[in-house]
Amino acid sequence: MPNIKQNFCPACGKNVSIDDTIGGVCIDCFIKNVDLIECRENDEIVVCKRCGAFYDAEWKNSVDEEDAVLRYVSSRIKTSNELDEQDIDLMAERMDSNRIRVNGILHGDLKGKIIEKTFSSIVHIKYTVCDSCSRISGGYYESILQIRADDRGLNNKEQTDVKKIVNDYVTRRYEDGDKRSFITKIDELDEGIDFYLGSKTVSKQICKAIKLKYGGEIQRSSKLVGVKDGKNLYRVTYSLRLFKISPGDVISFKERFIQIIKVAKDIEGIDLKSGKTVLLEGKKSNIDSIKIFGNIKKAVDTDLLSIGDKIIEVVDPYANKSVKILKPYFIDKIKDNRVRVIKTSTGLLAIPPEYYNISIKKI
Repeated sequence: MPNIKQNFCPACGKNVSIDDTIGGVCIDCFIKNVDLIECRENDEIVVCKRCGAFYDAEWKNSVDEEDAVLRYVSSRIKTSNELDEQDIDLMAERMDSNRIRVNGILHGDLKGKIIEKTFSSIVHIKYTVCDSCSRISGGYYESILQIRADDRGLNNKEQTDVKKIVNDYVTRRYEDGDKRSFITKIDELDEGIDFYLGSKTVSKQICKAIKLKYGGEIQRSSKLVGVKDGKNLYRVTYSLRLFKISPGDVISFKERFIQIIKVAKDIEGIDLKSGKTVLLEGKKSNIDSIKIFGNIKKAVDTDLLSIGDKIIEVVDPYANKSVKILKPYFIDKIKDNRVRVIKTSTGLLAIPPEYYNISIKKI
């Protein structure tokens, strides 16, 4: 009885097992007559001459032109479905200012036979300006992000932090492929900072991120700027107004004197009479009830004259006379008979020594 597993190759006549045939021919003949890999010998890529992005169905970011060409060629390579395993190595070789050669090696497994096949492609670079760069150069923006503070200007730390949050977020979104994530213009004003952004979505998300860090109230407004394909086009402004208080402020709230430690969605502080931590919900009614006396950076270094059971006697640095004030909870931490105080509507308040590392005014 004949062995049905045996056969011969009609192309070369060699006896082979049926299991070792592909498309009715032996593996060697299949390799000779079939393209295991298809790659154009000459191709063209469109690259933005400003940002280096390349076009492949959509604009995509790249590290450099070599990176763009390698990714472009890789997306166009086709390999045989008969390969059980495959791996492709690509290398870019600059030929001149407008051409890059891509050399490649296909490593594969074809029914147990190890395959290695070389190929190359010369890619011609065509330069243009991508949509994103075109919008930026034309001053295009979809949204304005306004950062303000209630009844005060932004302090230096807030300005630095806000700029970093905006730049980091815009950069991250752009690198992730959002070509409208860009900053067209930044206006630094006495009352705050305005960011002109290419994306309404990015503007909204940044606004929420800054609010999460600093607290405040967000307002949204829109303006009709045109019509496209029958649809109204709006430019959106997101305005974040930070709370009027900032870390280091000494405030009064419901007959309590509080030193502000952290301002975010909620407000954290220290009760200057008891030393207990105070948490205030960052809602408008609470903020409106707060009265600010100053910041600990404006505290004054003065002499501690005597210590009683409930009060201490210090020199009032503003009136140059001795006064009695409430004995602070941190009296045991005061050294060298020196204490720092801040003036309030009801008299002087002592500042805890753990905050003495802050530059303090001396009188």
